[in-house]
Order: sequence, then C-alpha cells, then structure tokens
Amino acid sequence: MDNSVIHPSDGDATVAVLSLSAEGLLDAGLEPLVQSWIGQGTNEAVTAEQITLAIGEDQLAQAAESLGGTPSDLAAGLAAELPELIDAASSSEQITPDVEGKVPDIQIRITPRASAVSGGDLTYQGWTLNASFDF
Repeated sequence: MDNSVIHPSDGDATVAVLSLSAEGLLDAGLEPLVQSWIGQGTNEAVTAEQITLAIGEDQLAQAAESLGGTPSDLAAGLAAELPELIDAASSSEQITPDVEGKVPDIQIRITPRASAVSGGDLTYQGWTLNASFDF
C-alpha cells in the first residue's frame, strides 16, 4: 500500500482517507512507536514532524486542503490522537500471535467535526478520526 489520500464523499461533509504504508512508517523510524500503540503497555508519543515524515508533505497538504485546514494543524491533530486511535483499533481487531511484532498498513478516515453554524455555513473545529489496518 502506498501512502495516499482518498477523498470519498460523505454527504455534505468532506472526508479524507490517509493511507500509511508499513514501509512508510518504517522509513520514518516509527516502528517502535507503532509497536507501542498496537501492543500492551503505554502508548509512546509521536510528533507532528514524525507524522509529516511518515505521511509525506504532499499527501498531508492534500488532505488538509480538502478538510479546510492547514498541514501543520492536521499533523499536530494526528500526532495528538493517533496513538490512542491505533491502540483502540488494535484492541478491537484482536491482534493474533502470528501478526505480533509486525507493522501494519494503516488507513485513517478523517471527517471534519462541525462546531457551529453561522449564516448557513458550518465552521469546523477539529476532526473525527477512524482507523483500520492490514497486516
């Protein structure tokens, strides 16, 4: 799986799907962090810079533009939420012994979170994230 951005339609809301390849995560040096998120124990923190490196500046910019935000805000938001998101998703996926220690391809569905309506226009504050992955 290559790192990519998909823009599916989700009603009136803009949605972006970021695909992070296992290879991209490894190339960014994030293997120990990802292992902490899908394994038992404390989730290690990731920085916005590491997120940008793993996703790629172009894909991050495309996703941020489609969501009406900036790449730096999106990277910071992903850095803040990704460890817990992957931890929760891996718990529900019931990681089996044959995939322990492997780094998965990760797909993140990002939907802007509407916070207010002003003159008929929605104002978005933050994003709702959902993750799935494939070993």
